[in-house]
Amino acid sequence: MAGSEAFKQSINLPFSPLWIAASIGAVVVTYILLLYLYRLLLHPLARYPGPKLAAISNWYEFYYEIILDGAFTKHLQQLHKCYGSFASSHCELSASPRSRRQANNHLGSIVRISPHELHIDDPEFYDTMYERSGRRDRYRYFSARFGFASDTFSTVEHEDHRMRRKALSPMFSAKRITEFQPVIRAKTDKLCEKLREYQQDGRVLPMGRAWMALTTDIITEYAFANSYNHLDSPNFKDTMHEALVAIYSTGQFALHFPIVFPILDMLPDWFVLRVQPVLQPVVGMRKVCDHLF
Repeated sequence: MAGSEAFKQSINLPFSPLWIAASIGAVVVTYILLLYLYRLLLHPLARYPGPKLAAISNWYEFYYEIILDGAFTKHLQQLHKCYGSFASSHCELSASPRSRRQANNHLGSIVRISPHELHIDDPEFYDTMYERSGRRDRYRYFSARFGFASDTFSTVEHEDHRMRRKALSPMFSAKRITEFQPVIRAKTDKLCEKLREYQQDGRVLPMGRAWMALTTDIITEYAFANSYNHLDSPNFKDTMHEALVAIYSTGQFALHFPIVFPILDMLPDWFVLRVQPVLQPVVGMRKVCDHLF
C-alpha cells in the first residue's frame, strides 16, 4: 500500500520523474513525426520518385548495405527500373505522343535513395554532375566512411580540399606518370607471365586476387618506392583483398555510426590484429606512412 501511495504522489507532482520522462518522450516522437512529414512533403527532393522509406530515413540504406551485406548498389538499378515502369504507366495520360516521348526519355533516370540523396542513371548528366567550375563542398555524410577528416579524399570544405590537392598534383602529373610507365609495364608483364603459367598447368586462376596483386604492387611502388611484391605470392594468396573488404564493410557501418573510426583509432594495433587478422597489410602500411611522415 505504501508503495502504491508513493507512486500516486509522484504522478501528482508537477515535475515528477515520470512526468518529465513522458514529456521528453512526447517531444521526441513529435519531432520524429514532423521530420518525416517534412522529408516526405516539403523537402526540396520530395518531388523526385523513390521509396518512401528511403525518403524519411537512412535506415533504408543501412538495411541493404549492412543487413544484406552490400546489396544497396545492386538494388539501385532495381529502383530505376521500378520507378521508371511506375512513371511509364502514368505517362500514358500525357496530352500528346511528343510529350510521352520526352517523358519516357528520362523515366527512372533520377531516383531519391535517401532523405538527402538522388541517384542518377543517365550519361547525359555526366557533365552537369562533374563540372570543374564553381565552388562545391564535398558531401560530409559520404566522407565519413573513411574516418580521416584530415586526408585529401575526406576533406569536406572546397578551399581546404583545393589546397591539399594542389600539394599532391605534382605527384600525379602527366610527366610523372609517363616516367613511371616502365614500372607499370614490368608489373603487367609479370602478371602476363603468371597467366601463362596457369594456362599451361590448367589451374583455376583467381582473377580478382590477381588484379588486386597487380594494382597493389604498382601503387606501393609509386607511393612508397617499395613494392609489396604480391604478384610473387603463390596463387596470389598474400594480397590486400580481405583487408579491403573488411575496411569497406567497416566504412559502410561508419556511415551510420561515425563514432566507429574514432574508437578504432584509439585501439592498439595488436588488439585490432587479434580481432581482425586480415587487416595486417593495412596496419603495416599505416606504420610505413607514420615512419615516412
